[in-house]
Amino acid sequence: MICDVARPQDMNPDEVRWRPDVLVIDSGEIKLPGSVDIGYNIGLPPGVVFACMAETILLTLEGRFERYTLGRELDLAKVKEMLSLFHKHGFALAPLRAFDQPLSEADFGRKRAHAQAMLADPALRQRVCAEAATAIAGMVPMAKGVQRKENQ
Repeated sequence: MICDVARPQDMNPDEVRWRPDVLVIDSGEIKLPGSVDIGYNIGLPPGVVFACMAETILLTLEGRFERYTLGRELDLAKVKEMLSLFHKHGFALAPLRAFDQPLSEADFGRKRAHAQAMLADPALRQRVCAEAATAIAGMVPMAKGVQRKENQ
C-alpha cells in the first residue's frame, strides 16, 4: 500500500497497473464538518480539503496564527494535538480514493487477493515483478505528474 501525499501525484497510474498487488491511496483528504464551500475547485469532492488545508483551518478555528508543521520532521505531540482538534471540531477522514477515483471494499479485496497470491507463490511474484519492471522501463518518465517528451 502506498499513500501518495504529493500534489501533483508522484505515482504514475500507468506504472501501477502493472502491479495488481499494489494499492495507491490519495492521502491527506479531510471531510470538513457541515456543508462547507471553500469557493474554489481544488479537484476534490464537495466539502473535502487536503490535510494541509485542514490543519490551517483547525488552527484558525482555535485563533492560532502560527506556523505549526513545516518540513518533513513531525513532532508526535503536535500530531496528537492536531488529532484532538480534528475531533473537537468534527472533522473526518474523507472516503479513500486512488488516482481521484473512490475506492470500494471490492477494490481492497482484489488487491488483497493479488498480494496473498503473490506471497503464496514466489514464482508468480517474480514473474509479475519482472514483467512490471520491463514494462515500466519502456514508459516515458514522469516527474510530479508532468510527462516529459522523448529526446528533449
